Amino acid sequence: GGGGSGGGGGDGDGGSGEKKVKALSAAAASANAIAALFPMPAECPTSVAVDCGGAKGEFVVCEGLVHCACRGCAEAVTAGFQPTNVFGLQAFEFHGGKGSAGKWKASIKVFPDGYPPEETEAEAAAAIAEDEAEAAAAAAAAAAASLS
Repeated sequence: GGGGSGGGGGDGDGGSGEKKVKALSAAAASANAIAALFPMPAECPTSVAVDCGGAKGEFVVCEGLVHCACRGCAEAVTAGFQPTNVFGLQAFEFHGGKGSAGKWKASIKVFPDGYPPEETEAEAAAAIAEDEAEAAAAAAAAAAASLS
């Protein structure tokens, strides 16, 4: 009884283990050939600054998602009007008002070295002006209420 039922190799796989090793070796050689043709940078950033239609955010590479940093998102999340400030690329394109283009690869600008100083300064000045306008409107409303 017994004997001979494995058909070679002794591991019960009929010699397919050797085929797997050859396939893995071929895959590794193919990956090396691709890497030689399309070299990747030694370091890939974990995130990059992005902008679409004035909506600024941070594209997190490993997630493939944009974390929006616009004031509207910050206020809406804080107030509970929207659950998150995180968008897929197409949704971020719509959020930035460029959704009709339908080409997020062209609509979303990437700033690998961060936003240029002139953009951040202009945005800060606009935010200050908006805050001052809101404060003036609130003061005018309070003054009008006290007169009536």
